[in-house]
Amino acid sequence: MSLRANVIANAGGQIVASGLAFVLAPLFVGELGLEAWGLVGILAVLSAWFNLVDVGLTPSITRELARADAGSDSALQACNLVRCVEVVYLGIAALIAGLLAVSADSIVSGWLRLESLASRDAGLSIALMGLIVALRLFENIYRSVLSGFQELVALNVLSSFFAVLRWGGGLIFVVVSGTGVVGLFAWQAGAAALSLGCFAWVARRRLRHLCARARLDFAALRRIRSFASGVAATSVLGFLLTQVDKILLSRLLPFSEFGLYMLATSLADALALLAGPLYAALLPRLSQMTRSADARSIRELYLRASQCLAATLAPCAFLLIVFGQDVVKAWTGSATLAVQMAPLLALLAFGRMINGFMHVPAALQMAWGWTSLSVKLNLGAVLVLVPLIVVGVPVYGAIAYGWSWVTLNVGYLVLGSWLVHRRLLPEQHVTWLRHAVLAPMAVALAWLAGVRWLVEFPQGRLELTFALGAVLVSAMAITAWATPAARLLLRAYFRPST
Repeated sequence: MSLRANVIANAGGQIVASGLAFVLAPLFVGELGLEAWGLVGILAVLSAWFNLVDVGLTPSITRELARADAGSDSALQACNLVRCVEVVYLGIAALIAGLLAVSADSIVSGWLRLESLASRDAGLSIALMGLIVALRLFENIYRSVLSGFQELVALNVLSSFFAVLRWGGGLIFVVVSGTGVVGLFAWQAGAAALSLGCFAWVARRRLRHLCARARLDFAALRRIRSFASGVAATSVLGFLLTQVDKILLSRLLPFSEFGLYMLATSLADALALLAGPLYAALLPRLSQMTRSADARSIRELYLRASQCLAATLAPCAFLLIVFGQDVVKAWTGSATLAVQMAPLLALLAFGRMINGFMHVPAALQMAWGWTSLSVKLNLGAVLVLVPLIVVGVPVYGAIAYGWSWVTLNVGYLVLGSWLVHRRLLPEQHVTWLRHAVLAPMAVALAWLAGVRWLVEFPQGRLELTFALGAVLVSAMAITAWATPAARLLLRAYFRPST
């Protein structure tokens, strides 16, 4: 499967999987309330937290299967690794489900600052979250198998189907049954069980021809321990960087205000729909290319991918920054929420954009098996971010986290990109910054700021939505045309056939 097809498949899957929750968020809030949506944020935190027990095993499966030659010893070793991880994960998943079932009431009484949501409903919801998290964690094994084989179209078709089942079906079930937030998480648990069964069946069929001689050989774990330990350390620190805000703010803010923060976060995190799919497609492709050590091809792919990402990411981010109040109003229909969310949304979106630019350098590091840099950078960032949250949020509210997030990601971009390029792509740093960061940002910001200044937008929700969509399309087209790699893609698509 081509890289372009895999990126498109990843983007489509991400848009459906994450975008559906984003689109339906106002309906869930209207039906269940802000505190219930805060519990959805808690599920996201728990999912990220317990993903840390992966200790780099599923990324190792993806990398080993991508690098394996069919029928060779490397393929057999990769299959043995899958068998071992299945056994390990079975025990871990059971432990997670039991742990959250036992501790649910203690979490509600000792951590959450509930105002209107019943403690019993919150406790039952958290117990169900344990089952959901355990099932999804086990499912990651089979997702990594499909990713390693670069079967990303099949992976994302399945992901999209089950996202519709989880969120669309969940909303219908809650409205029809009247079971409230507990009903939502019960539905999610059932959908997670069905999803696990389907992914396991598809992945095992794909492995069958390659792994006929596979066995439970724990030496497979020892062979990948260096790479896996580096990934694990990176994941732990990455989790703290991306989830510590939700953990601490769920404690430091009233839970209704935390629900408002989660709405702003879900809108800013929509930008990850652009960076995440490209990273997922690039990692196995770059892992293959590093085996041949074709420096020129790696450099060309790296620069093209970085520029195309920036050409799409910058316009979307600056739309949220420049037109944040209008976007929230069109999304939720509430002018009050728009005023409350816009300043925080602008900071979160800018930080997410800068973070997104670093996905391509991160994929290059992982492909080469160089994990120590990410560990060191993320450790330094955590040591800075946590004190800023603890000190700033009780005084200034969630906006203090927003400024901390921006500062952190700008520093990460400046230092991290220079270190990556110095070691892996010498003499490419200035070119990368100019064409894959600064130029797309400048073009997108200039265009959107000009439109903001010159055009008066309609007040009706439907008209406003169409107007914002037109502005975004124009900004993306202009930014893409001003970015060399994206311009070549546009020319290839729109050049008349001969």
